Amino acid sequence: MLMPKRTKFRKMQKGRVKGLAQRGARISFGDYGIKVLEAGWIPSRQIEAARIAMTRRMKRVGKVWIRVFPDKPITKKPAETRMGKGKGSPEYWVAVVKPGRILFEVGGVPEDVAREAMRLAIQKLPVKAKFVIRPEAQPVPPPAGTADDLVEAVDATVVTEDLTKVYGLGDVMAEQLAGVGIDSYEALANADLETLRKAIEADGTVAQQSVNEETWAAQARFLADGDFDGLDEYVEGLREADGNTVDTGDNEPEAVEPPPAAESSAEDATDGDDAPTA
Repeated sequence: MLMPKRTKFRKMQKGRVKGLAQRGARISFGDYGIKVLEAGWIPSRQIEAARIAMTRRMKRVGKVWIRVFPDKPITKKPAETRMGKGKGSPEYWVAVVKPGRILFEVGGVPEDVAREAMRLAIQKLPVKAKFVIRPEAQPVPPPAGTADDLVEAVDATVVTEDLTKVYGLGDVMAEQLAGVGIDSYEALANADLETLRKAIEADGTVAQQSVNEETWAAQARFLADGDFDGLDEYVEGLREADGNTVDTGDNEPEAVEPPPAAESSAEDATDGDDAPTA
């Protein structure tokens, strides 16, 4: 909840609210707002409750501005306490508002969504308020089309997964699988062998002799679960079984140097041949 970090004085007099709001009476940030119609005090708890009501209705789309701040402490004496002995202790914080003050602003959402969200927020407030629109606002149009059109548009933006990451599955075979509805790791992991072989044989390829479709489901399951280490171990075993291991160059044989004793003996023999005879 909102409250000051520190104040010059711990307690404050009650005061009186007179006149209309001169500052903060216009929408400055968003396109829609909540305007107060009467003077009053708005506790910090109710400001937070109104904010939560709006954000939940807007489903965290758009932006919300809070234009007031609770900086006035309200004191209260304990129950069953006699009169006197000074002012009570601060109990909570309130924002002092005058008629015409803007409490909240909303932007980035259509008008119907903002109107409904602010209607819920007004119900949380202890003062009368109304929904207002910025004169020069540029409203966000609602999404066009029916619900089915929106679902199709969302599906069209989904990026398909690369099935060629599966060992033994190339671009042509991936297109054939996509033609039968297998275009994701999850779909490939749940596909049966009969469906895979029909898709393979549609191109004239003999499944039993040319590809290892029996291992595709297991590899796709590793990819769908994000277990890339397990996939690497599994594919390495397949490569070894196929005799298609990859030489990384880590096991290159090291050059063997001749032992130093042999070199010294050879030099001694040479020196003996070159020495003059007596």
